[in-house]
Amino acid sequence: MALVSYVVSVVIVVGPVIGYFHQYMIIRRNQSSKGFSSKTCALLFISSESIATSINTLGSQEALISCSSHPPHPWHRQYYRGYLQCLCFLAAILTLLSVPFGKSSLFLQGMAWICLGLDTVLPVPQLLSNYHRRSTAGFSGVLLSAWLTSDSAKLFYFLFTNPSPLYTICSGLQLLGDSLLFLEWCVLSSKARQWLGTVHPMLLATHVSDSDSDSDPYESIP
Repeated sequence: MALVSYVVSVVIVVGPVIGYFHQYMIIRRNQSSKGFSSKTCALLFISSESIATSINTLGSQEALISCSSHPPHPWHRQYYRGYLQCLCFLAAILTLLSVPFGKSSLFLQGMAWICLGLDTVLPVPQLLSNYHRRSTAGFSGVLLSAWLTSDSAKLFYFLFTNPSPLYTICSGLQLLGDSLLFLEWCVLSSKARQWLGTVHPMLLATHVSDSDSDSDPYESIP
């Protein structure tokens, strides 16, 4: 059981790192963040609970804003310093609150609920982005696979370690969001429809996103 727990822990930690790195490579290659929701970075910024996760989040955010070719928006480079300051401000506020309330179980439980809630809705911004664009082009298939794998491992871990039911419920909801994202990919991605046999290969030539597709089906989801 100890070996299984160790393997699951590695999958939970390493999986998203690989996924976000692959997303970074796609953004770097395309010189555009189109297809990846920057609001995902915002949720990660706030819900990060460890230094390693924060470093990975900052790296993903830097990739996003440094390669963005869209018009200025709150996550553009000129706002990057402001959001770093915001992150430091949040850290300072939480540190100050932890001085008088650090031993309060209610405070600690409330912070855990907030982090769990934000982590649970992590797939939602990408779901909405794909829906509004009617496309999954630019979104990493490796990242989607990493989300599905790590969240499945997380749910498996919570089911067999019997923590608070809240952890199991939030993990289940997050996996549900990942599953909906996968179904969205099956509907919107021309390559997915080709793999599933729901569209004739000759029809792909007329698809709008074909010009942006790559020979490697795992580099992005068109």
